[in-house]
Amino acid sequence: MSSLIADHEKLKQEQDRINQQLAELEEDDNFRRDKACKEAIQKVLEEHEKTPQELLSLFPEIVAVATQKKASSHKQPATQRPLIRYTHPETSEIVESRGLNKKVLQDWIKKHDTKTVKSWGVEV
Repeated sequence: MSSLIADHEKLKQEQDRINQQLAELEEDDNFRRDKACKEAIQKVLEEHEKTPQELLSLFPEIVAVATQKKASSHKQPATQRPLIRYTHPETSEIVESRGLNKKVLQDWIKKHDTKTVKSWGVEV
């Protein structure tokens, strides 16, 4: 039963936090302007018995720009970095990696410098 009380308290705290965030948002001038704009547009749509989809069909240039932005936001897959085989000259230990982020390579860089460790690498 105590777990239910704890859950209730946690939810009450979350509710208070959300209510505070809502109050802050409603005080924001940008929010107020956007809300007023949306309400004005909805009022005009109701007066002319139009839906938001019909509004968009009246402005095809807006739809074209929006779809172009959406289509261009898809990034091309990044090319994969080449696999490099690093061989420690003293221990003959071999590590394969696409970068210098492996723990073993980082240890080598601490003992030697980055330039030296990079010189041990050969592209596979």
